[in-house]
Amino acid sequence: MTTPAPPPESADDQETPGPDLSSLSADARALLDCALEVLREYAPQPGALSGLPQIRIARPYTREVCRVMKDDARIGAKMLLCLAAVDYPAAANAGGRHRAGRHEPAPEAADGDTGGDAAETSAGRVEVVYILQSLAPERTLALKTEAPYE
Repeated sequence: MTTPAPPPESADDQETPGPDLSSLSADARALLDCALEVLREYAPQPGALSGLPQIRIARPYTREVCRVMKDDARIGAKMLLCLAAVDYPAAANAGGRHRAGRHEPAPEAADGDTGGDAAETSAGRVEVVYILQSLAPERTLALKTEAPYE
């Protein structure tokens, strides 16, 4: 007699894997946790960028989030240390040579899925990265958002 297999786990029973925060020091993790609390109304997504705490937000909140991070005494990010834009062109625009970045997931399409709007897919995307610095105490935080490709 064989033992029946356990029922499959439902989506509610499965934990979704979170971002890899193992590169963050205890101080960096504390800053990330504080920033997530301060910015909770903006639906921040946590992450790590080369050992820096990272917050990802939706583009419409960028100005307000930067203001909050500057004015909130717990974060005090009063200095913009670096501003960068990362261009992720669509594979079609790169002659098929584009590969997702080391920390960027490759685009996935379900069977029969064309990837959504053809214009959006052919344009690629731009990610804006703000490296913000607090001077007292000295600490650094990365803020990421998307920008229109055009």
